[in-house]
Amino acid sequence: MYPADAPHSETVPQDVVASALDAAASANRSGAAGRLSPRNIILRRVLLVATILLAGIPWVAFAQLPTPTYGWNLGNTLEPPSGEGTWGPPATQALIDSVAASGFNTVRIPCAWNSHADPSSHQIDPTYMTRVKQVVDWCYARNLTVIINSHWDGGWLDTKITDKVDSTITDRIKSFWTQIATRFKDYDDKLLFAGTNEPEASTAAQMSTLLAYHQTFVDAVRATGGNNLTRWLVVQGPNTNIDQTDTLMNTLPSDPTPNRLAVEVHYYAPYQWALMPKDADWGGMFYFWGQGYHSATMPARNSTWGEESYVDAELQKMYAKFVSRGIPVILGEFQAIKRIGFPGLSGADFQLHVASRTHFHKYVVDAANSRGIKPIYWDIAGQLFDWTTGAVTDQDNKNALTGGAELPPPGGASGGGTPSRLVNLSTRAIAGKDSSTLIAGFIIQGNASRKVLIRAGGPYLAQFGVDNPLSDPLLTLFAGQQQVLQNDDWGSDATNIATVTAQVGAVSFSAGSKDAAITATLQPGVPYTAQVTGNKGTVGNAIIEVFDADSDTTSSLVNLSTRSYVGTGASIQIGGFILHGGGPARVLIRAGGPYLSQYGIADALADPVVTLYAGQQQIAQNDNWGDNADAVSHACAQVGVPSYANGSKDSALVLTLSGDVPYTAQVSGKNGGVGNALIEIFQLP
Repeated sequence: MYPADAPHSETVPQDVVASALDAAASANRSGAAGRLSPRNIILRRVLLVATILLAGIPWVAFAQLPTPTYGWNLGNTLEPPSGEGTWGPPATQALIDSVAASGFNTVRIPCAWNSHADPSSHQIDPTYMTRVKQVVDWCYARNLTVIINSHWDGGWLDTKITDKVDSTITDRIKSFWTQIATRFKDYDDKLLFAGTNEPEASTAAQMSTLLAYHQTFVDAVRATGGNNLTRWLVVQGPNTNIDQTDTLMNTLPSDPTPNRLAVEVHYYAPYQWALMPKDADWGGMFYFWGQGYHSATMPARNSTWGEESYVDAELQKMYAKFVSRGIPVILGEFQAIKRIGFPGLSGADFQLHVASRTHFHKYVVDAANSRGIKPIYWDIAGQLFDWTTGAVTDQDNKNALTGGAELPPPGGASGGGTPSRLVNLSTRAIAGKDSSTLIAGFIIQGNASRKVLIRAGGPYLAQFGVDNPLSDPLLTLFAGQQQVLQNDDWGSDATNIATVTAQVGAVSFSAGSKDAAITATLQPGVPYTAQVTGNKGTVGNAIIEVFDADSDTTSSLVNLSTRSYVGTGASIQIGGFILHGGGPARVLIRAGGPYLSQYGIADALADPVVTLYAGQQQIAQNDNWGDNADAVSHACAQVGVPSYANGSKDSALVLTLSGDVPYTAQVSGKNGGVGNALIEIFQLP
C-alpha cells in the first residue's frame, strides 16, 4: 500500500498434476454455453482428488513456502521516504513480541531503500540497513517468517514502468538488491525478499518491462551466493491487481534455482468498502459488507457488489493460475478501514460496521488459506496494536485475523451464509490384518436417511502405478457392532454400483475386477464403520471411499474417519475430502497415534504429523496438538469426542475451509515412524 496524497516429502510428478488440472479445466469449459451445474462442478473436484490420490505418490506442493498462515504488515513505519517516525511511531521490540504472541506468524516489512541511499552511487545508508536488520532480528527471535521488500518509496520504480526498460532503474534495482542480499545472505529461508510493492503496469508492453525489472531483482539476489541461492523471492503482479495479474502475468522471471519464486497480489475490494474516504459522483461509500451484515436503517450504505462470492471468485483465479501448478501466491496486503466519524454512522449501525469488518477480515483470511494463498493484513500504528508498548488495541479484529471468531451481527443473527457440508472421503493406505485393518467411520446427522456409495479399491489402483495393490478386497459395513452389509466383488451388483458411481462423479471400476462396493440408504445418528480386509488374509495398498450420493438437505455427513497402518513414502496415510454446497465451514482434523493405545490397538504410531493441502498447496501442519490446545479442546467438546491426553504426541488442526476446494490430509510418522493411526475429520457447528 502507498499513500494517495498523504502518509498513510515427495512431490507429485508434474505431468500427473497438469493432466488432472487440464482435464478439470477442459471439463469446466464444456457443456452448454461453457457452464456447469453445481453438481457437475463437484464431480470435477472428486475426479481431481481421485486422480492425485491414486497416482501412488503423496500429494505435496510442488513449490512450498514456509507456512505463513496469519500475516501482518509493519505498515507506515520503515518505508516513509521522510524517515522512520514521520508517519507514525518507530517500531519497538515490544510491538514485535506482541504480534507474535497474538498469533501472527509472518511479518512483512515495507522498506524505502532509495530514500535512504546516495542518489549517485546508490549506496544504502548503513544506519538504515542496520535498523532494518534489527527489526528482522526481533522477528527471528520470535520465530516469525519475514518478508522485506522495496516499497513505494516515492514511486521511483512502481510509478515509472513504461513500454521500455529504463537502464537507470535497472542499475538501482541491481545495486540495492545486491547490497540487501549480501547483508542478509546468511539468514535461512524464513527470510523472503520481495522486489517491489504495487508496480503500475497495465498493458502487455508494460508487463514486459516489469518482467525485465523482476529479472534484474532475481539475478542480483542469486549472484550474491550463500543462502540467497535458494532463498524464496517474491515477484509482484501488475498493480498487484488480481484481474490484471490473471490476464497479463503469463510468465515468471528465469531463475537458476527451480521452484523458489512466489507471486504477490493485494486485495482492497470493493474499493467503496475497503478504502473509499468520501462519496464521489460515480458512487458512494459502503459501510456494511457480507451476508447477514447489511443494515436495515442505512440500506444505501450496504455493499452492492464484491461480497463473499466475489472474494472466492477472485482468489480462485490465483489458485487456478498459480497455486494449482505449484507456484505460491502471497496476498501481501488486504484491509477494510474502520470508519470512525463518517456521516450518519453511529450507535447500532456503527456496531454493525465494526462487526462486518471482522467478518470481512476473517473471510479473506479463511478463503485465502483454504486455497493455499498466504494472507498478510495491512496494519499501521493504532489499529491493531500500540506501536510503542505492543498493547492490543483491537482484540476483535486480531482474533478474526488469527484464526479466531468474527463478531456476529448485533442482534444475534449469524453472518457468512449457509456453511458447506462434507460430501466425500477417500483414503489410500495399507489394508492389513487384525489391528491394521483399513477402517473408515462416518455418521449421518439430521432427520433424514441418506444414500451413500462405499467403495474398496485394490486392483483398481494398479492402473495408477500404485505398488502392491490389495488383490481381492473384502468390504464389510457395520452399524455400531452389527454387521449389516458385505461385498466381495462389485460385479455382483454391477448395474446399481455403476449408476451411483456415475452420479457421484467417480471413476468406474473395471468390469469383472475384484474391487468391492456397496450402496445403501443409512439412518441418521448411527455410527457406521466400513472395513477393508484382504480376502483369504492378503494385504496390500487399498483405497476406501465414502461418497454422499443424496441431495436431501435435512441430513449430512458430519464425521469422517479412517484408521489404518501408516508406512513411509507412498504408504503414508492420505485422505481426500470435499466440502460442498455453501460458504466456509469449520472443521476439526485429528491424527491420533498414542490416542489409540487406550483402546488396545497394537503398534500405534508414536508421533503422527498431520499436513493439510488445498489442491497442491500446503496450508497447515501440526506435529503436537498441544501447540493449539485450547482451540482443539473446545472443538472436541463441540462434537462430543474425548480430547487427547495432555502432552501426548497426537496431532490436530482447527480450520475454517472454503467449499468446493479439493483437500487432502496426510498423516505420516515424525522422523519416518510407522504404525497404526486414526485420522478424523469433523464438521464443527
